[in-house]
Amino acid sequence: MKALTVTLISGIIFCASSAQAGEFKFVAGNDSTYTKFCVAAANNNLMQYNQQVDNSGLSDRHVAQATLCNGENIANFAAKYNAQRTAKHINRYRRGNVTITDFAAVKHPIANQTTIVTIN
Repeated sequence: MKALTVTLISGIIFCASSAQAGEFKFVAGNDSTYTKFCVAAANNNLMQYNQQVDNSGLSDRHVAQATLCNGENIANFAAKYNAQRTAKHINRYRRGNVTITDFAAVKHPIANQTTIVTIN
């Protein structure tokens, strides 16, 4: 009975904190292959990102070096929206670049709201 009570309380706390958190929704502003890379990277969806790169016929290095998302390098853009998994993967293919993420400047969604980010 005690374990059930603890489980229920934990679930309620988790749901309450989830309801308070906002989120980002990334929308492609065009049908460009590079925009699709940006959307997958910002969503932290490494599988989708890798599929996009494979389907494009471009190399990982080219995509990491040449892709700009709203004027920012794709790895920096992903890190800016806390997509650390894809940012780390992309940074492996960047030549001579160091990415420093200022976590105080990282964008955070507004509580209880979905922020739409259009990517071009």
